[in-house]
Amino acid sequence: MSPRAIDTATGQAHERRGRHLLEAFASRMQCTFVPTPPTVTAPVDGIFVRRGTIVAVAEAKTRSTYDLPTIQQYGTYLVTADKLEQLVTAGGLLGVPSFLVLELSDAARWYWHVGTPHGVPAFAWLTRATSTQATSLGPETVTRVNAYLPLAIGVQWGEPLVARHA
Repeated sequence: MSPRAIDTATGQAHERRGRHLLEAFASRMQCTFVPTPPTVTAPVDGIFVRRGTIVAVAEAKTRSTYDLPTIQQYGTYLVTADKLEQLVTAGGLLGVPSFLVLELSDAARWYWHVGTPHGVPAFAWLTRATSTQATSLGPETVTRVNAYLPLAIGVQWGEPLVARHA
């Protein structure tokens, strides 16, 4: 049986970086981030609370191999379609919007409002079956249905490291 990503040093580093990213997103949204347990598969990485009320759910994605110039060449961000559907459904079940939050290797950050409080996608994304890396642990690939989130619909926040030092 292959190890779960969270049981490895690489997986734990991704989890810590994702939590840090969602804490920063919570600060931007002026609310408190409450994470889901890292050892279970959950449809969201956390919930966001303001004055005792859940106001949003989100999934964090951190990428150590993609920077802003690379992702701008594509014009989209690729994510597993099932993950987006689960995120949108979770938000709908709680009656709150859902967000996908991304941090690239150069610290550029984006977020997309992907689901409404009614559990429907906030916009239509293109989906396609593609071969992608199976996990963060290695080079194995799988074919899965992926969604392409347009950068033009997302919100960029936080400057890339290069821009900060220019």
